[in-house]
Amino acid sequence: MKRLRCVNLLRDERGSQALEFTALLPLVVFIILFLVQGAIAAYTMVVASATARDGARYYSVGHSVSEVESMVSNELAGIPLKKFNCGKDDKEVWVELTVAVPVLDIPVLEDFDIDLQPIRVTMPNTES
Repeated sequence: MKRLRCVNLLRDERGSQALEFTALLPLVVFIILFLVQGAIAAYTMVVASATARDGARYYSVGHSVSEVESMVSNELAGIPLKKFNCGKDDKEVWVELTVAVPVLDIPVLEDFDIDLQPIRVTMPNTES
């Protein structure tokens, strides 16, 4: 009788789906967090490019370097500005900035740093 009961328990597959789900859950969570971090990086790139373009446009109409840097910092709104540079000649002005991508606060990624390539934008010098 006991032997028959043990054999029946071994053949019973109740709970196996919960066990498989528990084994796959960390992988699914990791994939979702990876996709979210990728979306944050893409958003940062778009915002940094638009900000560099706006900064170059702002500089081309005669604003000072400190005004342009202040405007760029305000427009980035929480995205860390690592480096800012701008210049002008008779024909054009340029703004170059480097930003760091914000990283999700995950213990595995605590020392992870994503730096984007410097973004450089030129505009015609319209200062009269």
